[in-house]
Amino acid sequence: MKNDNGNKFLFTIAVLLLACLVCMIFIKIFIFDKKKEDKPKDVSEDVIKELYSYLDITPINNEIIFYTNHYVKSNNLNYSTLAKTTYNYIVNYDKFKLETTTDEDQKLIDKGTLIYKIKTETFIEETSKIFENPTLTLNEHFNAFDIDEETSAKVINDYVYIYKLNDKINNDYITYRGMLSYTLTDNNNTIIITEYYLGCDKVTRKCYDVSGTNESQNLISYNENLDASTMTPKLKKYEHTFKKIDGNYKWVSVEGV
Repeated sequence: MKNDNGNKFLFTIAVLLLACLVCMIFIKIFIFDKKKEDKPKDVSEDVIKELYSYLDITPINNEIIFYTNHYVKSNNLNYSTLAKTTYNYIVNYDKFKLETTTDEDQKLIDKGTLIYKIKTETFIEETSKIFENPTLTLNEHFNAFDIDEETSAKVINDYVYIYKLNDKINNDYITYRGMLSYTLTDNNNTIIITEYYLGCDKVTRKCYDVSGTNESQNLISYNENLDASTMTPKLKKYEHTFKKIDGNYKWVSVEGV
């Protein structure tokens, strides 16, 4: 009888230990692992720098780009800004989209030497990778844009042709910009990059903190040794917002602050 009681006691202990073990496993799987999943993934400095590098485009003679007096969303950007940024992204981060050109292709361009071509459909797809809701269309209404003083693009049929110009564009405008800080919010799904911006006319020597304007907004004058990075307290700041959409960070908006 005593032996039976002892066996029952040991059985009860074993059941309790097994129950404790099951509880511990449950806690680890459904609580601790859940907390681990909820922890936002870190965003490296390299990701921030890459996102910021998309915006490194060359305005020709004070054309309007990102820097205005208004809150600007991606569907408000002009075609030129969208196209230049997309090209910048492809040539630096998705070079497999660049195709070699032929002698027949070269006959289509009379103002320069072809470098490569990109399918129009692909170019539009790449725009959607880096912008939220872009409105870029490549057709007879927008079929050419200047990338910088020496490089232009032309849309012909199903391709965007990139070529070096025979005659360099005379660009009297120079820009200065640099990232000052960045902020992560919304469990790291939103990145806000703050930068300074200054554009100067090398002829009039007037400087502007809003692109496309003809009125000087500050007392800074251009000279060949101008270092805008030492004048950031005087310069207008802009905040670029990127949001994680479909697994990728996309440019959403910019606003002067």
